[in-house]
Amino acid sequence: MPDVQHLALKRPTGWSTPSDRGLGTPHRASLDDGLVHLTWPDHPGVQELQQGGRPVGWIEEYDVQRGTWTALIDSSLIANAASGEPLRCPNAEGALAPLRRALGEHLTSW
Repeated sequence: MPDVQHLALKRPTGWSTPSDRGLGTPHRASLDDGLVHLTWPDHPGVQELQQGGRPVGWIEEYDVQRGTWTALIDSSLIANAASGEPLRCPNAEGALAPLRRALGEHLTSW
């Protein structure tokens, strides 16, 4: 992913958070910034971050054929503010970085 100076949220997609999709019991891992990282063994294409027991954002495979991932907050794709293009990353780890950055910048509607 190229260096992006400013992040923005696009219009809501209507997609629901992974924890609201009935994917089963997730694996949970605490992160150093107070976030909890949820993954679902049977659904490797989605991951979620929670804080205080509630979802604050998630990542998901954007284009399975191309192997790209994107990050969302409040059902809105995180985008490059200058171009309006959603950020696409080649892997899950890459998509977690802009999500955590957006959360750190308080790029939410809450």
